[in-house]
Amino acid sequence: MIRHALIAVLMVGFAAPAFAQGKALADALTRMHAGVSRNAVEAAEKMPEADFAFQPSKEVRTFGGFIGHIANSEFNYCARAKGEANPNKEDFEKATGKAAIIAGLKAAEAYCAAALGSLSHERAMAQVDLFGMKGTVNWVM
Repeated sequence: MIRHALIAVLMVGFAAPAFAQGKALADALTRMHAGVSRNAVEAAEKMPEADFAFQPSKEVRTFGGFIGHIANSEFNYCARAKGEANPNKEDFEKATGKAAIIAGLKAAEAYCAAALGSLSHERAMAQVDLFGMKGTVNWVM
């Protein structure tokens, strides 16, 4: 009887770290996303409105287009992570005006924060399609 109790206690003790790790991946993705998003929002907020049209060459996006592309991408990737259709219907890459672009970026950041906040380890390891490639939700994020 004592032997069985000892085995049960040891099994629970060894299993506890595994349960704790279940959210570790999602937590790491959340922290990473928060840092990258903060940098993008702060860069956009600090850039003068007139410089949103800055385009180093005709082959690349304007600064505003680049920030809008980040917003569009965040909505797309996080919708894939959640397993739902992209809720964003606006193309922020083509939006005009600093305020509209930053609002789109912040909306995308909030959507992704909610998606990551509810992400389980199982969902993080689920297979999804992205641009014809297969990978895990973790890979998409």
